[in-house]
Amino acid sequence: MADSEIIIDKWKREQILGSGGFGVVSLWIHLDTNERIALKQCRWSDANAGMSQKHKERWRQEVDIMHRLDCPNVVKAIAIPPALDSPKAELPILGMEFCSGGDLRRVLNKPANSCGLTELEVRQILRQVSTAVEYLHSKRIIHRDLKPENVVLQPRTDGPILYKLIDLGYAKELDQSSLCSSFVGTLQYLAPELFLSKQYSSAVDNWSFGLLAHEIMVGRRPFLPNYSPAQWIPIVSKKSSSDICANVDKDGNVTFSKEISVYNQICSTLKFNLENYLRMVLEWEPKKRGGKGVFQMLSDILNKYIVEVFVVNTLECYSYEITEDTKLLDLQLLIDSNTSINCNNQYLILPKGLIPQENIGKQIIDYWYKRDDNQNKDIQTICILMFDKSKVSQYNSYSACVIPQSVEEIMLNPTEGMAYEEQKNAWRHAVWVASQAIKKYVTLHEGFKNILMTCLSSQNVMQKLSQKVNVEFSKLFAITQFFKTSIKINLENCEKCPNVSSTALLRSSKESLIELREVYAMSETVNNLFIKSHSIVTKVIDAQRNQVFNAFIKSKPIDESISSIYNDILSAFDQLRKRSKEERSRKTDNTVMVKLLCDCFQLEEKLMKDIYSYIRKLIDILLQIQSHEKDLQLILKSVSKLQESYE
Repeated sequence: MADSEIIIDKWKREQILGSGGFGVVSLWIHLDTNERIALKQCRWSDANAGMSQKHKERWRQEVDIMHRLDCPNVVKAIAIPPALDSPKAELPILGMEFCSGGDLRRVLNKPANSCGLTELEVRQILRQVSTAVEYLHSKRIIHRDLKPENVVLQPRTDGPILYKLIDLGYAKELDQSSLCSSFVGTLQYLAPELFLSKQYSSAVDNWSFGLLAHEIMVGRRPFLPNYSPAQWIPIVSKKSSSDICANVDKDGNVTFSKEISVYNQICSTLKFNLENYLRMVLEWEPKKRGGKGVFQMLSDILNKYIVEVFVVNTLECYSYEITEDTKLLDLQLLIDSNTSINCNNQYLILPKGLIPQENIGKQIIDYWYKRDDNQNKDIQTICILMFDKSKVSQYNSYSACVIPQSVEEIMLNPTEGMAYEEQKNAWRHAVWVASQAIKKYVTLHEGFKNILMTCLSSQNVMQKLSQKVNVEFSKLFAITQFFKTSIKINLENCEKCPNVSSTALLRSSKESLIELREVYAMSETVNNLFIKSHSIVTKVIDAQRNQVFNAFIKSKPIDESISSIYNDILSAFDQLRKRSKEERSRKTDNTVMVKLLCDCFQLEEKLMKDIYSYIRKLIDILLQIQSHEKDLQLILKSVSKLQESYE
């Protein structure tokens, strides 16, 4: 089909969306209603000219299968407008809903995703695409061509993106002779048994989905992505059951790994759980790939509740699985095991200024993960800020980002020439380093707001406690005034009529006078505490009104200056990937990327110092509130004890 403009009965062919060995998919838009439809039809006007009988049967089967499917994560077949249909054609046209977000390959090709997608995207894709594959398997259909190009995105105004599986053209058993002609360009995603003349089952989809899962997590396929099947199959066949990826060193030596690359954008807890999943689906032997059970395994992993804890002192981030039974002390002990920060010195800051409760697991799950608008959805993992109360004075310092060895090498020798593949690997790691620096700044930027909100909520708790102290002390003071009058009368009576009983009464009255003196002495303490409460409230109000703080809160989460440098880093990496074959054959230096990284680090240092100075002031207020609350609790306990003595 030509690329020239075609209009048929007010239906305009807008663009060619894609093409394969035998078919072309084009987008058609109705000029009046703006209705859209994607049409897949044979690329030849005469199907007999380029298709065998077997290919024709496969085409008809795809159309038939598509019209029988009903799954939100499989692209939907729809009726073809009469004006665009060719009912007498030998091969039927397939009409499909149009997904405007492009395919997953386009997302993965973005420079920012060179080391994998964000955790939220990974969760959404794994859940939705696995739903589609499980649905197909329940219908006894094997897709056989799972790859990023066959996952399309459907943006929605009322919710997150929908990921949909497309292209069931190979959802039929293929013999060995058809592999070479049918799977050109997609061989890297095929399960090994398809190359080895073995019988196969739905386990081929488990393998392919495992490759896709690894790629969206770290940006690359796990097993020698630059090798042809003839090269990688003999090597990968020797891997152990626990190996889930392979690496090649500068000398071409291949080593297997039981873990995915640490240079990714998912938290350590999810990484660990998904590695267990990959060990199952990337088993070399098809019978060991888990069968239908892998879908439940993945669902269980994605349904786990995870929190991240960002340590302000060190800029390190840890993640932990929680349940509704997780207590505050349980979480603190886990943090202690990673950071060596004693539980008593940990101050936790929850989002939205919420005060951590004893049942913190249930608190977090109910407030964030089980809210009505979050039910059955993957949402951003909750991040808790934590600072070490014993090291407040050190908040004006910060830790540097983790630097991969490949990045260290180019920074130490920026002018030294480097081969293309090695350089591309170093530069994609440089992109990751820059993204992590920005992520930490964004976390602290959002954290500053949460700390300020925590100041407000903690101040409210403190004020209520202070008011309670005043009320209870006022009651106690009123009681003492009554007893003071009573004691005065008793003492006068004892002086008038001295006897044995009056002696006992005199002793009791003197003891009561001692208690009265305690109350009077306490009056000054309560008054000082009230003054201190007012002073702290004033500091919180001043912080709220602070022009610098307000300007910072209203500023963008990503500072424009560092965002500009990051975009330059992405652009440099993109230009590297677009080099011609001739340019790739020559070694080139790394001065451009190293300069950009240095600029990024220098600006990050300045921004971090500024934000730490703001955070330190708020933390000082929080610690004053916490210390003052303890004093209020102690005096309230003393007041209650004295009240009991007068009952």
